[in-house]
Amino acid sequence: MRTRQWREFTTDELKEKVHDKTALLFKRRFETHDDQAKNPGEVREARLDIARIRTILKERELGLSRGGVLAKSSRDKADKPESAKPADSAPEA
Repeated sequence: MRTRQWREFTTDELKEKVHDKTALLFKRRFETHDDQAKNPGEVREARLDIARIRTILKERELGLSRGGVLAKSSRDKADKPESAKPADSAPEA
């Protein structure tokens, strides 16, 4: 599942998904070890999904948007041209 799709879930749903994926990963590791795995790529996908979900949860915890707080403030500065800065009213002598 793509990160964009994970962001549509609520925080509680994401926490539940992390728990489910962790349990699946635990189960698949044993199957891989015993050579019973039907789809070994599923372990990799589960790890990646867990990382994506935890990243989204951390962003929400810190109150960061997708681009981050710093990205927004630097974008605002970049949008203002140099001539838009207020000029000093009195020249220095």
